[in-house]
Amino acid sequence: MITLSALTDRGEVLHLAPAPEQMEFAGSAESILSDPRPHLDFHVIREAGKAVGLFKIDRAYEDGRSFAGPGTWGLRGVMIDQHHQGRGIGRAAFAALPGYLR
Repeated sequence: MITLSALTDRGEVLHLAPAPEQMEFAGSAESILSDPRPHLDFHVIREAGKAVGLFKIDRAYEDGRSFAGPGTWGLRGVMIDQHHQGRGIGRAAFAALPGYLR
């Protein structure tokens, strides 16, 4: 079962890494978490209670983006660990996202 929750312990996800060929697009967990902007919220994707991915929600996504209306949130820095890819975890996480963010 895939669950989403606010990230409270950064150490829980620092071991996660995308496949080497995805690194330039996804970045490491450390690089995703190093973004200091205060309007970013970090979240963990768990499978059976174990951290397998992470993402961040940008609550100020509309800033400087004419195509994004007021109050638009952005999904950023999505990463599923390379050892957990190809099993539908990302699909399940995206399916759970609207209900989770409400």
